Parts: sequence; C-alpha cells; structure tokens
Amino acid sequence: MTIFALTEYCSAQTEPPPAAEPLWPPLPDDEEPESLETGLPLRALASPLRWGQLSLLSFTAYQGLDTAPRYQPTLRNSELTSLSFLLIYSKPFAGWQLDLQYQPYLWIAAGQPYQDLTSSSAGLHTRRRLNQQWTWHFNELAHFTPGQQSTLSKSYVSDFGGGNATGSPLLASGRDSFSAVGSTEFTDAYSARSNLTFAVDQSTYHLFGTRSSSDLQLPSQTVASYGASIGWDHRAGAKDNFNLRYDYKRQSATNTTVESTDFHTLEAGWGHILTPGLRFSVSAGPGWSSYTNRTTLQGSAQLAKEFHRGSVELSFARTDSFSGVISSYFNNRYDLKVTRRLTTRWQTMAAASYVQQHVSPGKTTRGKFASVDISYFVSRNWSIFSTGRYLDVIGNSSFYAPEKVVAVGVRWAWEPDKD
Repeated sequence: MTIFALTEYCSAQTEPPPAAEPLWPPLPDDEEPESLETGLPLRALASPLRWGQLSLLSFTAYQGLDTAPRYQPTLRNSELTSLSFLLIYSKPFAGWQLDLQYQPYLWIAAGQPYQDLTSSSAGLHTRRRLNQQWTWHFNELAHFTPGQQSTLSKSYVSDFGGGNATGSPLLASGRDSFSAVGSTEFTDAYSARSNLTFAVDQSTYHLFGTRSSSDLQLPSQTVASYGASIGWDHRAGAKDNFNLRYDYKRQSATNTTVESTDFHTLEAGWGHILTPGLRFSVSAGPGWSSYTNRTTLQGSAQLAKEFHRGSVELSFARTDSFSGVISSYFNNRYDLKVTRRLTTRWQTMAAASYVQQHVSPGKTTRGKFASVDISYFVSRNWSIFSTGRYLDVIGNSSFYAPEKVVAVGVRWAWEPDKD
C-alpha cells in the first residue's frame, strides 16, 4: 500500500527585519500524514533503519485462523499467515514536503499465497494564506484497498489528543475498493475566536466485482458525488465550541438500481470540555433526500473520557456518508472503543461497530464488527500481540456466514523518544 503526500508551505520572498512583526502569523503545521497501518498521524517520518530518505517504519507478521474469508468460500476455516512492511520516503525541497508511504504485504491462506505489491494511496494537499484573514486549503486523496488486506483492519480510528475520529466503510469489508476524495476550502478568520468556511468537495468510490469462482458474484459498482458547504465556527472560551453548517451533495451511481440523488443537510453543533480528560460533542439538524422526498433528523454525538491508563470513546452518527453499500438513504453508525494500559508493558484495546444502511423500501444492510487486541511490549519498538476479530454483514445481498479471525504475531514499529 502506498501513500503520496505533497505539501506546500508559503513564505514571503524576502525576510522582514529581525525586529519587525510578520504581516500575519504562520499557518499551523496540521498536515501530518496519516499512517497506512494505523490511520493515525505519524509520529516520525524517519527511523534508524534508513537508506537516504527511505525509512522502514514498521514490520508485522502474524499467524492465525480465519473461519470465513470474505468472498473466498474455498478458504473457510483455514490457517492464514501474513507479512507486511511499512516504508516511507520523506524529503523537503523548495518549500515543499514530499511523503511517500508504501506497504507491500504477503497473505497466505490454506497454502495459497496472495500478494499485493501494487496497492497504493496517493494524496496531495496544500495550505496557503491569501491575506491576514483568508486561507486556502486543498486536499486530495486516492486510495486502493485490496480485500484481503482488511483481515485485521480497524473499523474505527480515533485520535484522543487531536479530537479526531473516522469510521471505515464497514459494509465494503472484504471487497477490493478504490476511493478518491478531495476538497477545496476557503476560510475567513474574521475574529480571534470565529471563522467562516466555504468549501467544495468531490468523492468517488468504486467497488470491484468479486473475482472468485464461487456462487457469490458481486458486480463492479461506482458511486460519485460532488457538493458544496458553508460553515461557521466560534470558540467561546477554553471549554466550548459552537458551529453551524449547511451542506449540499449530488450523488450518482453506475451498475446499480440506485437513482441520482440530491442531499441537503443543516446542523448546529456544540463541543464542551466537562472536566480535564472528559469531553463531548453533539450536532443535529434536518436532512433531506430527493429520492425519498422526506426530511429526517441527522447529526452526530461523541463522548470521550481519558483516564490515567486508558480511554473510553462512544460515538453515534446519522449521515449521508458512504458506508460501503451504495444507497440514496441516510445511514446510522454506532462505535465504541476502549483502551487500557495494564502495566508499562501490557496494553489492551477493544472496539465495536454497528452500521445500518437502508438500501431500498423494505431492504436494509447491517454490519456488526468487534475486535479485541492484547499487546506485550518487549521494548519501546518491539511487541508481541494477540487479536480476535468478528465481522458479520447481512442484508440486501447474499453474504457468507460471519467471519471470525484469531491471530498471534510480532510487530516492530519505530517510536521516537517522547519529549
């Protein structure tokens, strides 16, 4: 798997006198590339195992049992072995920062090898200050994910420190997929605590047809959308944040019975820090779909608590985002994540997700996911892990029995010293 990220940072052509204040403050450095392995921002762009600008960031190997590999019925109840590497090429030049990630892997089940050396992800982003108030941000990310690579993938990724959380298209698990998502934003910071954001965005998701010789044959399908939004954000002190947002999206699909659909959503949000380490956020408002010609309540809510040795996060969202099945309806998603550091060496994590996607009148696709991970850190960089995973997708199509995976493995990942 490969990720390509190119970032531009603007600077004045001439240096101001040392005693002079800059015309406007520099932009925050919030463009850290996300790890292809964990989905979280990378803490290091280089490691001691490096060759010039190319570094090895992690190596993972595991052995396990898969009761029902998705869309591979001949491999049911089979032993599996996996080897993968994460490499990064990082180099700044002429005011730009180039980051290239590559993750080849070998996956063996029932003695049959599956390797992927060409799966890739490419991203291009830049942030520029137009004047003292206005900034422009462009971001584009294209990603190809092989179906076999989702065996131990995470359904819900969150960064407690950064306050960010994302959910994967759970209902597409096990299928080869390609996605391209981009946006262009203009932000007016008209005061120290408030700003307006105008954005246009586009997205394309392509689900490849199944390539197995089984009786389950799923066709290739594509859904594309474009839209625009306007948002207002206000920081009311150190503990509260308020926002308003209107969003329009036009969606079209191929090789499916889903019709072209317009989505309109309007929501108001509030984020609040209850106590140090405990915060919540909620947003809600009307949502309308031209396919149903009905107005529904949509929005999201999240509650997160950080303890001395762990954290708990609970999230709910009702949105028109892609869930893994092409649809003209809103979907509901519930996520729970618990982490616990038992000792300085033992760590655990448990996660669960549930997705409801209404596809057509009387037909709904549901996905259930649960995982448990236990890790023992031999050192800061070396760990031995054991994991269990459960996935079940049922609904408007014929799916196989729930998939259950158990595995034991070893992982090396470069972690720089904490400041």
